[in-house]
This record gives sequence, C-alpha cells and structure tokens, in this order.
Amino acid sequence: MNNRISHRYSGKISSLFKPKYFFEDGFRGKRLGLLLVLLCFSISGCVTVLPRLPYSGKVLPVITMAKSLQGKPYRYGGTTPKGFDCSGFVQHVFREAAGIRLPRTSRAQFSATRAVWLGSEQPSDLLFFNISGYGISHVGIYLGRGKFIHASQTGGKVRISDANQKYWQQRFRGVRRAL
Repeated sequence: MNNRISHRYSGKISSLFKPKYFFEDGFRGKRLGLLLVLLCFSISGCVTVLPRLPYSGKVLPVITMAKSLQGKPYRYGGTTPKGFDCSGFVQHVFREAAGIRLPRTSRAQFSATRAVWLGSEQPSDLLFFNISGYGISHVGIYLGRGKFIHASQTGGKVRISDANQKYWQQRFRGVRRAL
C-alpha cells in the first residue's frame, strides 16, 4: 500500500505531510490536505460519532414537557399547571407527554414503576426521596448529569435541582422507570 501511495504522488509517504500539500493553490492539494486533517482528527479521537441512545421514543417528550413547566407554582395536592405538588407534577407530565397513567401519590408511583440499578439511570427516570421521615414522600424526573426537575414545596415552584447536593443524597431512596 505504501508503494501505491508513494507512486501516485511520486514521492515518499513522509513528503505527503509537508506543508505544501496543505497550502497548495490547486484543488487537488486542498482536497488532500483536508483529507489528511480529517484523518488525523478521527485517529486522535477528536471526531466522535455519538452512539444511538437506547431510550424509548417517549423520553424526549417527557423531558421537554417537564422543562416547559419550570417555574409553575407549587400547590399541595395540585395536578395542573395552575399549581403542582411533586407527584401531581410527575403524574401530569407522564400522562400528557407519554400517555402513561401513574398513580397520584409519590409512594404509589414508587410501587407502580420498575426498579433501576443505581448508575444506570436515564433521563425521564423517577428519583424518589424521603423528605418527611415516613418513607417515600417526594419524587422528581431525572434530566441527566445529576439534575432532576420537581415541584418543590421549599422553592414554591417547579424547578431543577442537583441530586448530588448533600440534602438530596441524604434523603434519596431509589430510581424507578415508568417508560
């Protein structure tokens, strides 16, 4: 193969990497230069092809709808955009975005969804917490990169929080999947 390349460009392989091939005015030189630059990037790992994600087709609509409700007010027992509590928010998002009917309370949602190994959580999974001290009492929708969206009584609105904060880590009870 080296002989074929050398023969075609009438020189040694090392001569292909000389600057004249990158800056030559002719089209052939620019094309070769571009090819070599792309080859170098792909070999070095600078160009990455993203793998196809194994997520359900309903993940994006769930995440999009959840984020669109950010800032909506918190209301205990609320299940509409006029006001949500945590489980009402999750119930509303999954029903409207994915056609999935989840139970009304966070404890019932925990029981109605499938367990997920910690570390294999995906966007749209549900994160459950014990806020009250009496078992599962709070739920949010995982967005990825340690973030989740939930209706927060403390913040008074639907907001994004970091699940890696000490407060949430101490109260974390599990990841479950509804999709």
